[in-house]
Amino acid sequence: MTRDDLANQLRGLLPPTAYEPSAPYITAVTNAEAQALLDASDAIESVGNAAWPEYAGNFISDWERLLDITPSSGQSLESRIQTVLAILRDRGGNSINYFMRLARLIGVNLLSIDTFCRPVAGHAYAGCFLYGGDWLVGWRANAPLDEYKNPALENLLDRRRPATTNVVVGYGREYVDQILTNVDQYVNAISYQSPVIEAQNG
Repeated sequence: MTRDDLANQLRGLLPPTAYEPSAPYITAVTNAEAQALLDASDAIESVGNAAWPEYAGNFISDWERLLDITPSSGQSLESRIQTVLAILRDRGGNSINYFMRLARLIGVNLLSIDTFCRPVAGHAYAGCFLYGGDWLVGWRANAPLDEYKNPALENLLDRRRPATTNVVVGYGREYVDQILTNVDQYVNAISYQSPVIEAQNG
């Protein structure tokens, strides 16, 4: 139903002799009341949809307040909805597989998770990433570069990390790994061909 249809129905409810339905003032008042009724009808539908985060729209702020979520500045509505859904579906955990699965709930496929350790004798080991400062345990979630600065991912991991840890999110590890692989192959190719070249020159 349009505003004009509803305004005509409202004018039809006026006493036939006491008011002139086509008078400018009556027309303006009934048009305004019709628009207010349409807005209220739309709002009622929106409030009903807010019972499900997927359809909450701007009412997602109520879900965030309920779950103690603070959205990042500039975070899109869709990203905020995905964060709420991920927390509602979350059953808790404290493993690498858990955080990989948690990221998938908001549509992000983490490449890997690197763990760090403090350089303490007896605890560090060959190949262990070292990190200083006050961190007891640090870890890095490696996300694809096309997810760069994903606020939903960063907020979710920060909320769910163990309290004794710090988490950072790295982006573009896949390109770094590919570059390192190419460099290794190039160096190996040079090392392999050098003796042959030297022999020919000799």
